[in-house]
Amino acid sequence: MTPMDHVRLAIMLDDSAALGQAISDGADVRVADCNGVTALHAAASFGRVQCVRVLIDAGVNVDAATDDYTTPLHLAALNGTEPCVQVLLRAGADLDLRDVNGRSAAHHAAWEGHLECLRALLDHGPAERAHDMDRFTPAKFAAASGHTDCFLLLLDRGSGIDELDRNDWVAAWRQATPDEAARLLRYTAEPLLNDIRRSLRRMKPLPRSVAVLDAMSARRPAPARLSGLLRP
Repeated sequence: MTPMDHVRLAIMLDDSAALGQAISDGADVRVADCNGVTALHAAASFGRVQCVRVLIDAGVNVDAATDDYTTPLHLAALNGTEPCVQVLLRAGADLDLRDVNGRSAAHHAAWEGHLECLRALLDHGPAERAHDMDRFTPAKFAAASGHTDCFLLLLDRGSGIDELDRNDWVAAWRQATPDEAARLLRYTAEPLLNDIRRSLRRMKPLPRSVAVLDAMSARRPAPARLSGLLRP
């Protein structure tokens, strides 16, 4: 086996000691394969946090990009390996770097519903307003994939409500728990609520969030009756 074979095996087995030994034996962990994938990409993708630390200590490029501009941070966010996200950010990984589709690490975390990864990214910097090549924000990704918890976190952190459309709101409400629906009320424009309620009521099974909208509707004052006030 070559030194790099030992590196790959150590990462697969999550054996940071063996990885360190392979590096000591001469493995150049800074090199990439024919697709631009490095040892750090593999370790971050598989959630091998100790291996990520060993590789960073060996001087690898934390922002190394594959042929489609995917970075180790993208893969850690995509696969929900929050400890790796934290280690990479502390090592200086750039959360604003985009892949070939213009998507940031926050887009990937939001799409997959990895709430703690997304929170770590947002705690590190203003990633909530990033746009991909279609001008979609992480909040649109969270709504479209049904991860209302991520959607709400992004709204709490200042994601632009004006960049969301009706379909985004319906998707977020559809998957919301009653507690999440109560929080969504703070953000959803009043004229849109009845439209969302009608859309949800046509769905089977009936989303749990409908109960929150029904309760809100029941608390509204009924319109004044005018018939008795009109002269015959």
